[in-house]
Amino acid sequence: MKPLISIVLPIRNEEDNLIMVCRSISQQSYKDLFEVMLIDDSDPQYKRHIVKCIDILNKEGIKVKWLRGSGAGVGDAMLIGLKASEADYVFFL
Repeated sequence: MKPLISIVLPIRNEEDNLIMVCRSISQQSYKDLFEVMLIDDSDPQYKRHIVKCIDILNKEGIKVKWLRGSGAGVGDAMLIGLKASEADYVFFL
């Protein structure tokens, strides 16, 4: 079943804020209605934070897609998420 909502989260070298956002998303209701799309433009040393975010979301049964960004900035990352989404609605964080 395709998700009703895609939450697109462009990421560029995030640490604590990313973990806080993922914990907040993991506490939402109706987890079976949405997916989270992480569009990663981070440097390699930030990968562990993204993996931790994915672990938090997966433990709550949330569908996660991890996509590589182009390095062209947040606008381009948002477009990548929009194109990859199969949901009826797309929200950006």
